[in-house]
Formats: sequence, C-alpha cells, structure tokens
Amino acid sequence: MRIDSVRFVAFDTETTGLDPATGHIVEIAAVAFDWTGAETARMAVLVNPGVTIPEEVTRIHGITDAMVCDALRLPKALRILELLAGRDSLTVLAAHNAAFDVDFVRSNIYRDTFDSEYPYFPPVLDTNEMAERHRIGEWNPATGRWKTNLTAALKSIGVTLEGAHRALADVLGCKELLVAILKQYDGGTDLSEIPGTRLRTFDDPARRSFETRGRR
Repeated sequence: MRIDSVRFVAFDTETTGLDPATGHIVEIAAVAFDWTGAETARMAVLVNPGVTIPEEVTRIHGITDAMVCDALRLPKALRILELLAGRDSLTVLAAHNAAFDVDFVRSNIYRDTFDSEYPYFPPVLDTNEMAERHRIGEWNPATGRWKTNLTAALKSIGVTLEGAHRALADVLGCKELLVAILKQYDGGTDLSEIPGTRLRTFDDPARRSFETRGRR
C-alpha cells in the first residue's frame, strides 16, 4: 500500500489497570487522518467498566467512577470505533505500544456480551516500534536503547504532549509521531518498506498475543 493512499486511524484506550486479563477499558479515542496529517474524523468516549476504578489508576489518567457511571458500556463504545475505522482495505490502525491496547480490546470483548458479530478492526501498526527503528526518542546509555515512550518520542521531534494518559491526548500525540515519520518518505513509498511497520491483527479475542503479518 502506498502511504499516500492509506487512511490511518490512531487509537488509544485508558483502563482500570495494566493486566488485560483482569482490567477494564474506561475510555476510547481515535482520530482518522492521511499521511500528511489532514484529519477526517475523530471520536472520544468514556466507558462504564462496571467495576470500581482503583484510586492509584485514577491518579494517572484522572478518570473517576463519577465520570463513567452514566457512560456507554463497552459494546456501544467499540461499535463507534468500528464505524470510524471502517472496513476499507486501505485503512490501517495505529497505536503507541499497540500490544497493550489490542490485548485490552480483545480481552474485554471476550469477557463482555456482544449482541451481534465480533467487531471488525483493520490491522494495526505500533508507533513505538517505528520510533525505535527510526531512532526517535531519548538515548539511554545504560540500556543501550532508545527511550521511545510517547512523551519522550514527541519531545525529540519538538512536540509537547499535553494531557498525557487521556485517550484523545495520547491519540493526537500518536498521530503527530506517525506523521513525522511518514513525512521522511515519499508518498509513493509502500508502507511495508518503512522500518517498524509490521501489521498485526486482533480479530480473535481468545488469544492474548496478536498475530503479525510479516516482520521488518
């Protein structure tokens, strides 16, 4: 796929914890855009997890039980994401540390009750992996690796992440990072030729680890 023909959708989740096997999603956001960064759609919804949000987690993302008590339940929230993402074969999802968000979506779907078929989502790439392959972030001499968390990666390209750990803020940061990398290439470049752009699928909620489509 030429990158100038791809529709990118950055997405992010906020949760009640770090373990997708036991945690619940409390917020989902997504932004659709092209390789130049031109935005075409966005969403941001709170999700009622049906459980109490631990205080230590609220201190990180700021989402409280009161904020989600009247929010959408997960099936409706994911349907909104599904509609925004669409089913076009030229759409690619993007997330920073994609394994976390993919595994949370998958595990939450597996636990929750869906009245219809399992929602469809396009394949997803990981901007954290892309940042590492493009040496974007802060060099850590102790580990001999690049520090590529979203805040560090954005800082290295001159972008300040405001409102970190809220889904929409992190999504917009993911978008800025991805566009900065894509603009290093010509629009006619095939996505698969860009380092760090292995595409993963997450259509099977019974598996914790998502599959890969090729590796770079």
